Amino acid sequence: MTRNSDKKVEINDRWKKGQDEKVDAVISIHWNGGSTTASGTETYYAQTRSGDKPFAQALQNGVVSYLGTKDRGVLDDTKAAVGSLGILRYPSGSSYKYPRALIEVEYITNPTALANLDYPIYEASLDFAAGVLKGLKEYFGG
Repeated sequence: MTRNSDKKVEINDRWKKGQDEKVDAVISIHWNGGSTTASGTETYYAQTRSGDKPFAQALQNGVVSYLGTKDRGVLDDTKAAVGSLGILRYPSGSSYKYPRALIEVEYITNPTALANLDYPIYEASLDFAAGVLKGLKEYFGG
């Protein structure tokens, strides 16, 4: 984990920490924004790293199955409303071969979608974590 508070950590510091800790994968977790009626989970991978798509798909499968959210699919990051997603693309050096994905858990702008996740927050967090674990097992085996 690169953050344990609501304080911004620069992207290069995140990558350095990952290298220092010899991570096996990078997963960035976000809440989506948009209209008040948009809902569901979507997972992104870098268009320039198409080999990461199976990793993103495994995470998407796991999270959707545990949270019961609408499956909005796996998309390359050029489909994101904000354009390409830096955490998925940086850095481009060959020593950074581990898979990476960005999960948009649900639309924070949709009160109905959030209410569906409004069972005790620790239970929602555990379900999300179980979904990620299921995806990691699907991808890495085990």
